[in-house]
Amino acid sequence: MESNWSVENIMHIVENGFVNKITLLYIIKNDICTEYNGYTLDIPYNGIEPGFIPYEDLTEQQILSWCFESMKPGEKEAIEDETLVSFQKLEAWTQNQLDTTSGIPWES
Repeated sequence: MESNWSVENIMHIVENGFVNKITLLYIIKNDICTEYNGYTLDIPYNGIEPGFIPYEDLTEQQILSWCFESMKPGEKEAIEDETLVSFQKLEAWTQNQLDTTSGIPWES
């Protein structure tokens, strides 16, 4: 099983590169199933401020840091925990489905 946060999408103002919306996904997957949860950060535009980094110069790590810093205390962990619980349910259901079959033996 592997899990990670990834940047799903970044919206920005074309004219100046100001990022105004970021969508992240927290993904858990293995060989048989995948589960994910999203997080969206809306950033109001109040003009360009000191330290501004235009869209073209951003890195994934900067985007992830912005989002994690904007989350309420415990929100990141809650998303991860909720996704894990959903993943475990999906995994158990999927494994159950892989272990069962249906049919009537004399009609094969």
